[in-house]
This record gives sequence, structure tokens and C-alpha cells, in this order.
Amino acid sequence: MFDTHTNLDVVYVEKDIFLTQICKGLKPKTIHYGYHQSLIYGLKMSLILCIYEGSLFALGFCDDKKNKQEALEDLQKQFHFLDFQYDDNSINAFVKKHTINQKPKTVKMMLVGTKYQHSVWKGLIHTIAGETMTYSELTQRLGKGPQYTHSVSTVGVAKNPISLLVPCHRIVSKNGGINNYRWGIDIKSALIQKEIQLYCKQQKMS
Repeated sequence: MFDTHTNLDVVYVEKDIFLTQICKGLKPKTIHYGYHQSLIYGLKMSLILCIYEGSLFALGFCDDKKNKQEALEDLQKQFHFLDFQYDDNSINAFVKKHTINQKPKTVKMMLVGTKYQHSVWKGLIHTIAGETMTYSELTQRLGKGPQYTHSVSTVGVAKNPISLLVPCHRIVSKNGGINNYRWGIDIKSALIQKEIQLYCKQQKMS
């Protein structure tokens, strides 16, 4: 289904504005979610997807340390202001609409957060497959001083709602170690290794 080579059509929505629109009844409070088995870089993985007004709103993994209920509760906690409604039909329709012959088309995404979070998520989107960096390096790439490294980590990277497509798995520790992944370090390690393999293969072919 999706991978980090998927074309993205991203709409960035400020959280305060989004909440105001919901409170005024200008936006629906219901978000639809479901589960999907997908091959990512040839790896079979179970995903939880959340769709809001036809756009991908959240994506997480249910393998490793997160079962389906834990994954759902994790996203419900982050987006406590929305009512989560199980709807496999909507999820399957979204996946079908955005894939042709199992290959991903352009995916519509809605990223709800603060301006600061948006800047971090944009920085993650602009990384390339096969590349890893530390929180400090990401902070520097965003044009911010070292005093912002902690908030880039905890407020930005850790709160990324659309895993994989906003590739926070590419952030590693100072010594290059793989740790601190919301959906489990085994998944993070597998994604990084596969991306490095693909990058090396592309470099040999170029």
C-alpha cells in the first residue's frame, strides 16, 4: 500500500482553528478508523488508519508492542476532542481509492497541530529514504538553536500523527542507536534497514 515514496497532498491545519470549528459545529466531530494489512518494503504489517473528511488524519502500527486496542487508545488520547467511529468500509474505500495495482497514488493528508509542530513535521517529510539523523541534526536543519532540541523531540517528533508517511522513524539517538519509537523499536529498525537497502540499491543502479 503506502510507503515513503508515496506522493503526498498535505493540508496543514492549526489545532486551535480546528477545535474552534468543531465547537461551532462547522466541522464534524466524528473520525473514522479501521485496520489494514499492508506490505511495506516487502514487510507485512498491520496498520491503524484514521480518516477525516476524506483525508488521512492518523496512521500507526499495530504490530510489535502495540495491539489494535492499544494503538487505538494511543490515538484517542492524542485526539481526545474527536469521536472515533470504527468503519472498515471507509478505510478500505480510502485505501482502494489511493492505490492502483497495489501501487500508491497521491495520498491526501490532514495534519492538525500547532505552527511549531507543522514546521517539525515538514522537516521530517523532507528527509529521504536511507537517511537517518539525530534530534540535534533535525533541530539544526529546521534553523533552530540547540535549546530547541528537546521540544523538537517531545512536542514535534513524538506527536507525529501520521507515521511512515511523515517519517519520524528516521530519527536516531546521538550514537546512531535505534530507540524511542511510538510503535515499537522493532518496527522502526525494520523500516530503517529496508530504506537503507533500497537506497544502496538505487545508488548502485545510478
